[in-house]
Amino acid sequence: MAALSSARPSPTPLTTIARGSLRWQLVGNTAGFGNLLDGQHPIWFGDFSGVGRQQALFYYVGDGHWWLGTITRGTLGWSLVATARFGNLFDGAHSTWLGDFSGRGRTEVLFYYAGDGRWWLGSMAASTMTWSNVANTGFGNLLDGAHRAWQGDFAGAGADQILFYYRGDGNWWLGQMAGGRLTWTLVANTAGFGNLLDDRHALVRGEFSGNGRSSLVFYYNGDGNWWLGASDGSALNWKNLGSTSGFGNLLSADHRILTGDFTGDGKRDVLFYYAGDGNWWLGASSGSALTWSQMATRAGAGDLAHRFFVGDYDGDGKSDVAIYDSDDGSFAVGRSDGAHLGFHAAGSVAGGVNLLDSAHLFYGGDYDGDGKSDFVSYGAPAPIGSTKLIPINGTYTD
Repeated sequence: MAALSSARPSPTPLTTIARGSLRWQLVGNTAGFGNLLDGQHPIWFGDFSGVGRQQALFYYVGDGHWWLGTITRGTLGWSLVATARFGNLFDGAHSTWLGDFSGRGRTEVLFYYAGDGRWWLGSMAASTMTWSNVANTGFGNLLDGAHRAWQGDFAGAGADQILFYYRGDGNWWLGQMAGGRLTWTLVANTAGFGNLLDDRHALVRGEFSGNGRSSLVFYYNGDGNWWLGASDGSALNWKNLGSTSGFGNLLSADHRILTGDFTGDGKRDVLFYYAGDGNWWLGASSGSALTWSQMATRAGAGDLAHRFFVGDYDGDGKSDVAIYDSDDGSFAVGRSDGAHLGFHAAGSVAGGVNLLDSAHLFYGGDYDGDGKSDFVSYGAPAPIGSTKLIPINGTYTD
């Protein structure tokens, strides 16, 4: 299928952080598609074609068209990759996950529809996305607020699976693709921990144990304990990682909890920020415990005007932190050396643009394929039909 023609324009902005500063470059414009933030255009980011960098994919409810956008030599080009009418995927009766569910080395789209319990998988082959009905679950409505699902390679199979938890009985079910079907296995029960979906628990997914499989970690503010559900491929085995009761309630509004491989050892760690004193604390995972140490002090980032990102902005194999301040458009990057975060100003968005307002989408990922994390933002066209072009892609380089 042909790339986007002049009828659907595609110049859009690219941002690199060269020597500690953001550089912005326009790489595309999608005014010809209309307002992609109108509630009729779900947008996702992933490596859908297996090109080794992030791409943009959107679906339009009105005509069932799926469009794939790829940055090539500084230009964001669009291709029509499918026509499949699934109704409004934003209607509250659908939920979508991205992952490599078939083990083909590229991002796929998996969605569930509560109306009939069906699961649909969309996969790219050559220049076309094809859709298959891969399951019909009899677990009731998985979008009823009593269930929560995660995607990851919990089985260590080299492909992603879906793991969901039901607070009604504490059961955890793993859905894995086999022979073109999503099959389900009971892998754990945590009824003894109570309701993990209440406002006193926080659950995060990642490779915390270092065994090559995704796992679940949860925190309970009642006693400050952290628990790891480590996967052995067929079951989640739970063990205590330690307690942070001395730090108070980490789920209060003046704390932010992040995860990433901040030490660069291949295991996901926990990092939290406390607005009260500006301290950043690292819980480095050994696979069996979280060991806590102070990584940095940087105050003034705890309000709703700030957005935190985790990514490898310098390409050294360790997760870093980026902070965007919507009040002044500035970015700061905290580079991890494995034990400390070194923060410095990394530039700003010009023109008084607020990337956190309702007219923008704002994401992180490696969009130019250089092994470093970037930023991508879409700005909706102005009501008169003109397009406000926002710098799209921010890459950190030395």
